[in-house]
Amino acid sequence: MDDAMFKKQYLFSSEIYTEGAAFGNHYRIRQYRELEAFIELMREKSDRRREEYLRPDFSSIANYEKDIRRYREDYRQMLGFPDYMFGNVKSLPDAEVLFVAEDGFGKIYRLNIFVSTALSLYGMLFLPKADAPYPLVIVQHGGGGTPEKCSEINGPSAYSNMVRRILSRGAAVFAPQLMTWTDFEHGPATKRNIMDCRLKQLGSSLIAVEIFKLMRSLDYLLARDDIETEKVGMTGLSYGGFYSLYTAAADVRIKSVLTSCCFNNKYIYMQEEMSWPDSAGRFLDAEMCALVCPRPLYIEVGEYDTVFDWNTAVKEYERAVKYYEKLGISDKIRFVIHPYSHVFDLSDNGIDFLLKGL
Repeated sequence: MDDAMFKKQYLFSSEIYTEGAAFGNHYRIRQYRELEAFIELMREKSDRRREEYLRPDFSSIANYEKDIRRYREDYRQMLGFPDYMFGNVKSLPDAEVLFVAEDGFGKIYRLNIFVSTALSLYGMLFLPKADAPYPLVIVQHGGGGTPEKCSEINGPSAYSNMVRRILSRGAAVFAPQLMTWTDFEHGPATKRNIMDCRLKQLGSSLIAVEIFKLMRSLDYLLARDDIETEKVGMTGLSYGGFYSLYTAAADVRIKSVLTSCCFNNKYIYMQEEMSWPDSAGRFLDAEMCALVCPRPLYIEVGEYDTVFDWNTAVKEYERAVKYYEKLGISDKIRFVIHPYSHVFDLSDNGIDFLLKGL
């Protein structure tokens, strides 16, 4: 039957009632508004549940550190950390090491770390012109980034020469590659949301896999003779700021954290990959700070950031700082609004705080 015959026989019969497409819109509008109101109601309930849920022992720093472990394990499980996901894991990862160059700040290497039999992690290692062993800082790139970009091997960038600034203070830097590179410029399309959905179907998540890789890279790096095992920090811009906070929440070997241009209210700034079932009832950004506490934590946001509004970050920080205040260590956490856009702060205040924490 051709289209004309179909329309004549089925769609324009005088026996069929017809009306304009918008006649039922008020029902759809109501349905939409009801769902919005329902979500807000459920968020209010989740806020109360989160406050009731995360109540660690504040009687002493030692008791806090001991008690917070159970919440850290809940957090890891929320991300999707089942052991079977990652393949067979050796006690110590192997790595391919390629010397790249030596410049005025030190030696540069490319690493490919075999974090399990199934997975590897590429990154660049920068060793300073100083006597080993060195403190170590993981410097994490942001969206569209690479180790080469955040170390400015490819030229000036929003990372404000963070790698060389840290190197000049005598610390080694490891810059890992996560799946946020610019599609086709640096590799195949990353398809982060699709990858995350595929992993969540399997009981894990993309964030879990990437944090696992970062943690396993630490296993390798801390086994090296030229790295000090008790002096590890982490920093990053944007996505890198997210990973700095969320990785340190999972791994206490990271002793000091500087998160730049990402900390905020996850009800407002949400992404599929940064959401997990019932995360609102247990862990948002302030609760990540609770898992980092009592370790030093520096949070910076940009006054002229067009990606994240610093005003909503302030309100989230007001929740986060309470964990430090209750332990009498409010000097261990700092919140700074720097006078720039979505870039790593040009001043040395954050880097000084980070390295002092080591």
